[in-house]
Amino acid sequence: MSGYKEEVLFPYLIRACKCLHLTEIEIALWSLCIESFKWDPKYLQLQNHLLFSAIIAKEQLLINPSLIDLYLTNLFNSDSTLAKKYKNWTMMNSMKVSFTPIQINEQYSVLRNASLSFYL
Repeated sequence: MSGYKEEVLFPYLIRACKCLHLTEIEIALWSLCIESFKWDPKYLQLQNHLLFSAIIAKEQLLINPSLIDLYLTNLFNSDSTLAKKYKNWTMMNSMKVSFTPIQINEQYSVLRNASLSFYL
């Protein structure tokens, strides 16, 4: 995602956080996901890439990941193309989510100390 200015990325990040009601720990995991998942602008719009990676982070930290299924059904209900892209995207990226609690905690500390107004 290099080449994107902060003022371009920030609204997408905030929108995904609000849409999924991400907690601070989920945001820490999400930032690790963003760093590790390759974004291909030919395949997927940036805002969808960020949303999909946020969904993966949310699912990884839920006690019952099936709880998000109903929400995703409603989110993608009006856009079957987006649902298909999400399914394909997760098949390519879900195996890359293998962060330890220590890594998530370290990332959380980094983000908390970054003085970002990212936390809602």
